[in-house]
Amino acid sequence: MSITVSKAKKFITNQSNVKSSIDILNEINENIFSYSSVAEVSPYTVEFKYYKEPIAINFNINNKRNTDSKNKREKNNISKEDKEQNKERTNRYRNNTIHKLIKSNPDLNSFLTLTLGDKDFKELIINTIKNNKDIDPNLYFNNLDKDLNALKGIKNILDYSFKSKEKLNSKQQRLRHSVINYLGLATGKEKKIIEKLKEKHKNISKKRFNQEVKREVCRQLNDLIFNGNSSSIDDANNQFRFFVERINRYLSSKEYGVNKFEYIRVMEMQKNGRIHFHLLCNLPFIDQWNLQKIWSNGIIHIQKVDNLYFKKKGIFITSKDSYSDKIRKISLYFAKELEITSSNPIACGRQIFTTSQGIRRPLKITSIYLLDIIRNYLKNINPIREYECNNEEEYKRDFKLKEYNLSKDLLYNKIHNIISKYIQEMIDITEANNKKIIDQEVFLEVIKNSPFKKDFI
Repeated sequence: MSITVSKAKKFITNQSNVKSSIDILNEINENIFSYSSVAEVSPYTVEFKYYKEPIAINFNINNKRNTDSKNKREKNNISKEDKEQNKERTNRYRNNTIHKLIKSNPDLNSFLTLTLGDKDFKELIINTIKNNKDIDPNLYFNNLDKDLNALKGIKNILDYSFKSKEKLNSKQQRLRHSVINYLGLATGKEKKIIEKLKEKHKNISKKRFNQEVKREVCRQLNDLIFNGNSSSIDDANNQFRFFVERINRYLSSKEYGVNKFEYIRVMEMQKNGRIHFHLLCNLPFIDQWNLQKIWSNGIIHIQKVDNLYFKKKGIFITSKDSYSDKIRKISLYFAKELEITSSNPIACGRQIFTTSQGIRRPLKITSIYLLDIIRNYLKNINPIREYECNNEEEYKRDFKLKEYNLSKDLLYNKIHNIISKYIQEMIDITEANNKKIIDQEVFLEVIKNSPFKKDFI
């Protein structure tokens, strides 16, 4: 069997968007050889699966599943039990995928929540009234219903304008002061701002200090308004992309020891349709004051993974939990959120689970020659566990698994860095011989002469 050069080039061209370099090498390998072992290499672990029956050339379990599902649909034979089994399989796959991603990126120690704010100040006040029964808004507004209608569409109360429909005009000073006074107290922002500014402005008059407080309250209240449709996935993703750009600029201007913002992100849709994001990320502790300014589209909240507690979501992590327990709890939580969100028709066919480009993914190896190199690397390391599994989901084969722990990520980095060179070498050799097909001979020539092999044998 073989693969065309044009197809291999297409893989390389699309690898940043569709496939990673290891996926490409596997696809080339699986178009040429059958195999009976698979290794999954993460930075600090290796899993070996030994199948009792070989995996055939061009075998694709997804195609098989799609064909089976299509046949069942044509026969109107999808039972409730089948649906439940499919759902359970999908949830297990999600949980397993997320678990491996988290395990491959131990530097993701912060949990970040980004909420999309209210569409205008009318909605912000209505929701604040619902959530805060202790403060009577009628003490601040002369006519609450009339004032709420006047605030419809207002997104900025920092200054006045007769031209902008998103700002109050100078004739509405009383209404602006009512909004600042009520929301400043009801949201707790005024108290926090006063405490913060006392440290910064120690030698200014009381009048000037109060002016600074009101101005900062306005800025922070503006940051609770979302400049888009909070139920639109496109609007949410656009604002998230801008946030990533801003946070990276912020990190580069400070000495936090973090070069780039890396994350695993899950999108959640609330019952009211509003979107928010949960992220496991590598952010150091950033003051809430600065973090809110960077997001500026709703509430943002950061917690260290060692002290993570969401009562309503059933996730509770403390510093006493082992690293494996933390990974298990977070991956289960993310998988559950994905299950709920994916059932929403609005999210159908949309990307609700994403990661940054720098996130390290487990490398699945199917080439027998690379597998031999990995086995040799592990020859003096004892497996931490071994077990047998019947009828595994991915290939529908019985297999035996061995798992190894690594103290360093040397093996992972070597494999990751060399794969793209392999593919390009195969293309170059084939084209140099005026051929259009990457065959077994070319594949073996590149793999057997690998500098990677010399490094480890």
